[in-house]
Amino acid sequence: MDIPNKVRDILGIIVDVNLKTSGGKDFLEILVEPYPYPVSYRGEYHYRSGSTKQELKGEFLLQKQGKRWDSVPVPQISVTDFRNDSFELFRTKAAKSGRRYCYFIMTLKNM
Repeated sequence: MDIPNKVRDILGIIVDVNLKTSGGKDFLEILVEPYPYPVSYRGEYHYRSGSTKQELKGEFLLQKQGKRWDSVPVPQISVTDFRNDSFELFRTKAAKSGRRYCYFIMTLKNM
């Protein structure tokens, strides 16, 4: 059976496939364990609820992972890639709104 290999290659997940018989008819049982992260199918992420299927995009995709957009790191970016005046503008607006500074932003001021 080539189904487990195709599923692995296309979806990147491992499944068990069993040939079963019921009422004199053969059928395939495909066992899929829950995965802690969304599984991509041809670059798209889908969510099934009952008989409906929805494509997950943007913030919905992050929510399924238990994340928010502001907690996702951007690879290959460092503090030196940002302009200091951007941080100053943030500090000024945060102070005016009464918002607390996060520790990270405060430590950047000392750099």
